[in-house]
Amino acid sequence: MNEQVYVLKDVIRNPARAFKEISDRGRAFLPGAIIIVTVPAIASALLMADVSFPQNLAGLVRDVTGWIIFVGCLYVVGRLLRGGADFMGLLSAIGYAKLPGIFYPIVGAALVRLVPEEVVAQLGEGCAGGVCPEPISPEQQMLLLKQIFTPAVIGLFLAILALGIWIFALYVLASRESHKSNTWRAFISVVVGGLTSTIITGLLLTLVGL
Repeated sequence: MNEQVYVLKDVIRNPARAFKEISDRGRAFLPGAIIIVTVPAIASALLMADVSFPQNLAGLVRDVTGWIIFVGCLYVVGRLLRGGADFMGLLSAIGYAKLPGIFYPIVGAALVRLVPEEVVAQLGEGCAGGVCPEPISPEQQMLLLKQIFTPAVIGLFLAILALGIWIFALYVLASRESHKSNTWRAFISVVVGGLTSTIITGLLLTLVGL
């Protein structure tokens, strides 16, 4: 347990060292990686149970599936770029690289509660029984934008962006240390592997109805 906690701290303080250790002993760190990957979806389902509980539980399946497919693509692309990662080590390393994602449910729940319910209801209006609501005027559109894009909401959007950049940087470091390659090859691996896995995951989940 102490070892797992130490590595978690290192992912933040010294990620290169952490990912080297994780990739070298992938199976030992796999349980921790699974927890990190699954916690955000479970937390979202609990924090926003009144909004979309079933959808967020389905998100758990999407997150785990996307993680495995992404690592598979990253493994293949990295190998093509003369990397030498062990699949299990890479799987664990990418799992730990998702650590900043544990903050997403908190930010998401805050966003949902900051946007007024009447705004959400108006934006969510669809065509019922073939009858569509009247289009809103430019003045109403501006009012909605002012209600949505408050300083607090903009700050949360910036936080989401910062978390995404942080996770991407950790992906690159995890790929570099796992494949024993350089930063540029790791960057290319993450970009190509990410795009490829997004397409594959999207097609697969569409086929199964998720």
